[in-house]
Amino acid sequence: MGRILVIEDEPGTQILLQSRLQDLGHEVVTAPTGAMGLMEARAGGFDLFVVDVQLGPGVDGYEVCRRLKSMPGVQGVPVVLLSGRVRDRSELHLGYEAGCDSYLVKGEDPLIEDVVRAMLRLKALRDELARQNQLLELQNQRLERGHKVHHDPQNGAEVVVEPDALLVVDADGVVTAADRGSHTLFAGEVSGRHVGALAPGTGLEAWVRDSRDELRPGHLFALAQRGSIPARRVSATVIPLPGSAVGEARDARIVLLKQVDGPAVVGGIEAGEGAAWELAERRDELRQAFQPGTLVGRSAAIAEVRSALLRHATQNGPLVLAAPTSQQIRRLARILHFTGERRGPIVPVPCAVLEAEGGGDAELRELVQRAGDGTLLFEDIDRLSTVRRRSLRALSQESAARMLVGVVGGQARATALADELGAETLVLPPLSERRDDVLDLARFALARFSAKSAPRDLSEEASWVLENHDWPGDVRELDAAVEEACRMARGSLIEVSDLPAELRDLHEELARRGTLMPARPMERPTPGTHVGVDPSASIAFDIPVDEPLRLEMGEPLIIEEALRRSQGNVKEAAGLLGIGRSTLYRKLKEHGLR
Repeated sequence: MGRILVIEDEPGTQILLQSRLQDLGHEVVTAPTGAMGLMEARAGGFDLFVVDVQLGPGVDGYEVCRRLKSMPGVQGVPVVLLSGRVRDRSELHLGYEAGCDSYLVKGEDPLIEDVVRAMLRLKALRDELARQNQLLELQNQRLERGHKVHHDPQNGAEVVVEPDALLVVDADGVVTAADRGSHTLFAGEVSGRHVGALAPGTGLEAWVRDSRDELRPGHLFALAQRGSIPARRVSATVIPLPGSAVGEARDARIVLLKQVDGPAVVGGIEAGEGAAWELAERRDELRQAFQPGTLVGRSAAIAEVRSALLRHATQNGPLVLAAPTSQQIRRLARILHFTGERRGPIVPVPCAVLEAEGGGDAELRELVQRAGDGTLLFEDIDRLSTVRRRSLRALSQESAARMLVGVVGGQARATALADELGAETLVLPPLSERRDDVLDLARFALARFSAKSAPRDLSEEASWVLENHDWPGDVRELDAAVEEACRMARGSLIEVSDLPAELRDLHEELARRGTLMPARPMERPTPGTHVGVDPSASIAFDIPVDEPLRLEMGEPLIIEEALRRSQGNVKEAAGLLGIGRSTLYRKLKEHGLR
């Protein structure tokens, strides 16, 4: 069954559609406006979009369809447009011109099931075609590189040029495409799984993640026996493709895997092998990279997290780490590990894999032994049975390794787990609860994504919009928004027009609600920022100080009044009027007020 997003503003129709589709066995997510629908769609994971044409104020269904069909990662998802009535063929033409795959009139209930079934079949065919294209592209890339490289010029490590298996891994570590050899090597389906779950506790995940710019060969690890397939020793070479996309995977990495001769160590890598960031010679560098001060932000919440990291880093008891994303949990774990100066490695333990493969106390003890006096990070702890959680609690009391338990969520979930495991908690609040960090994180992302000729900062109006967004996708959504804005920007500042569509819609909504940018504290005048207006002068159009200012009351006079109230400060005057500073400069020029 499929996962369907219904974008419908009429509550009755929304409930009927949701009920009908759920009865057919589909998972249904609803959104009452076009802007909210686009926000949901950007999160991904949908098989079909059902969009009402008449969505009320804001973007209509045709515009939503156009944006969906141009949105990276989801443009291949079918769109069905719904209309209360179709007056003539021109309306159908508008829908298909916008990119919709089907057009339904409300009330044609018997057709919904057939259309949904056809659209899901179309989605499956498109996905399979995309996968085949990815594999063909990968084979070509592999052949091109295979003719050029056989050994790593820096350390002489052998590069895999005739692999037994080939994976495509996206920036988040998820396998987006794989050949038949990978299914044999890992004894099952691998597409859609995290690379860390394919080979837990082997260092492969870190090796792939840290391969960013240059070909990285020579990682040896062992795969445990699975069914009738014996334990195997495998060599991995990673070919990063920074800035490029393979299929829908941005910043993809190609992982070439080959079985090699020699003994395998079940459940882990051999002594002396592992991810580069675990090697002793890089510890000083890593202590600098992973310390509490590297967490970006100025809010009281992030300051408390930094203090908690310093406090917990020197302790040995189990600790529950809660954060909005798995990536943030891993970063907190590394900060704790390197700040505490532990000598052993970090050993990630995907609990879902451990549970699925029937791992018991023996496997847990083997992982503890591997970690030594390092750190064990248990991920997906909800997937671990109650019996094994009890074993985990007992092991934490006798192990030299620090046990960290990661959970995606907030304080309530962390506290419940901590009570069960006899642990303390450390919680990173979501971005929606620490808005003071939004602009710091946005500028940090801007420094990473912008080129030399790209924007250097955010305009005040764009900053204001970012601060007013709820960020349901947390830092990952903010990073994606800044990255897209960097691609769109043409000037030295990112403007509202450069932001993603849902943030531009938010700007329009804030303007409709009459929400004004906050007035900034008075500053000393600097050249080019103030206009010569006598604050004590009176103007012919007398306006009480407590009366709201609106441009339609007489634009030139209102602008003069705003400048008088702000003592000539253009930035503050723009805030009083609810417009951007650049807009106010333009209007000053138009009315000859400079």
